[in-house]
Amino acid sequence: MKKRIIVIEDNTADTFLLEQALKGAALDYELLGFVDGEQASNYIRRSEETPPADLILLDLNLPRIDGVQLLRLIRECSSFEGVPVIVWTSSMSPKDQGALEEFHPTRFFVKPSSLEGFMELGSMIRDVIFAKRLNV
Repeated sequence: MKKRIIVIEDNTADTFLLEQALKGAALDYELLGFVDGEQASNYIRRSEETPPADLILLDLNLPRIDGVQLLRLIRECSSFEGVPVIVWTSSMSPKDQGALEEFHPTRFFVKPSSLEGFMELGSMIRDVIFAKRLNV
């Protein structure tokens, strides 16, 4: 069964690498993408499907509405209850990570500079989706 993954990312190269990582992890998936925080916010507020996704991959630095504000919105929205959120970012700032703690991201992934490092994201996503099914 296809897994629905929402990716909120303004960098098309990172989205391309994400797709390669998902293929490498042998995941059967459907990707729903948003390139800025405002688009994602509108979708989140309108979503009535429960759950609307198996996983959300959220960039921290986005145009219009940032990742912290979006994660807050996701956690407040009842239709997204229980949906795991992996925050991925190029920032290694403890301040950025600290700002997210209140909203309980499932995982935090710092975008690596190597292709091999990026491909690890596919395994992480598979593990998070599998853990969700087992309610671990």
